[in-house]
Amino acid sequence: MYLDILETAERQYKLSIALNLQAGYTCGIEKKNLFDYNINSIYGKYGLTENELFLTPEHEKIATSTLLHCSTYIICLQIDRYTEKFVPNRFSHGDMDLRNACLIARILRNAFAHDPLNPIWEIRMPEAKSKLLSVKDIITVDTTNLDGQRVKRSHYGWPHAILKMSEYIRQTV
Repeated sequence: MYLDILETAERQYKLSIALNLQAGYTCGIEKKNLFDYNINSIYGKYGLTENELFLTPEHEKIATSTLLHCSTYIICLQIDRYTEKFVPNRFSHGDMDLRNACLIARILRNAFAHDPLNPIWEIRMPEAKSKLLSVKDIITVDTTNLDGQRVKRSHYGWPHAILKMSEYIRQTV
């Protein structure tokens, strides 16, 4: 069950990366919509029309970026839950790469937890404070001056690094 949930989070993360990249290209360069809004949706007594669903190309670009942002929180949360269940003493584990992956997932989860659309690094764990956390050649987070800063994708190596870290966790644990 936990592995299925982690894999589902990975699929959502991949989709959000792809949508964000496509929206950046399509909406940014071609100035056209990514989606065709010529649809109506009815569920029970509620309905949404094409006009109610419509986003401008610029709004699609913002929305896909926001989706990727929220998906980062979800995948880090699921990595944290998965390792909590299956990695004994995960924050002091003997395997440095595994331990650092667990710490990175936890501090990212914590940053997003209280304000997913405006995450702030709050590094309270002594195991992660003022450290260089690295997992093989997959991801590196230097927490030395992060506490209190707004989370930027460059802090953790962009979405690709999070996806690779999740794959590493699945293969290792």
